[in-house]
Amino acid sequence: MQKPQLPPRHRLIDAESGRVLIEHLEIADSVWSRFRGWMFKGKTRPSSAILIRPCGSIHTMWMRMAIDVVFLSNDDTVIGARRGLRPWRIAIAPRGTTSVLETPAGQSDLAIGVKLRIEEVKR
Repeated sequence: MQKPQLPPRHRLIDAESGRVLIEHLEIADSVWSRFRGWMFKGKTRPSSAILIRPCGSIHTMWMRMAIDVVFLSNDDTVIGARRGLRPWRIAIAPRGTTSVLETPAGQSDLAIGVKLRIEEVKR
């Protein structure tokens, strides 16, 4: 009998400095995972985020916590952000957004223009 396959683990890196920005990155790239996102999630682990792609704008309906929202271009460059977005709000993405990074409020200090890299972590 085979062991169940674990989903790959990822982290988010500053492409220029190589610094790890997010240690636990969840990638939501299927219809269901993008729809679900962090809805109904009450607590997250430290240094965690979810990357939703493809994605333009987001909402925080049914969320139990405030989040920071970072809008990314096709090459994973930060092109906009909303800090401390509370539950039951909508965030309209700037033109050129292809994916959205969500972190717990106060955990994202990414500036516009920062280029990111996603790295798979070997288990």
